Amino acid sequence: MHPREFDPRQFPRGARYHFDLEFDGGGTSLQVPVLLFRGAREGKTLVVTAGVHGDEYEGVRTLLEVSRELDPAAMSGDALLVPVVNPPAFWNGTRTSPLDGQNLARTFPCRPGGTASDPLPYWLDQAIFP
Repeated sequence: MHPREFDPRQFPRGARYHFDLEFDGGGTSLQVPVLLFRGAREGKTLVVTAGVHGDEYEGVRTLLEVSRELDPAAMSGDALLVPVVNPPAFWNGTRTSPLDGQNLARTFPCRPGGTASDPLPYWLDQAIFP
């Protein structure tokens, strides 16, 4: 799903969803995993991200463990988890992206064009954080 098409309200309440946001990163196809837990009842939305640096696994593991414990049928509100914000760095096991050498933590909020890392924070800002 392209980030432009993502709206958590399009998903029925009381269920969990797993999908990838897919977009172009400087000529490279990027896929960012998203876990959405739509609570059975209305409420606030908690957004949690991890994996900005590919060599920091603690947050990624924590989000995956927490996701196994969440029960949307018992929840009010939603939880929107992005366990790996920077897949190229994560799969390479490095702090910076192997595609362009950028440290993603230093690129926010950025823009949709540019190098491979530039669209990542842009689309998070446009699709996930609102």
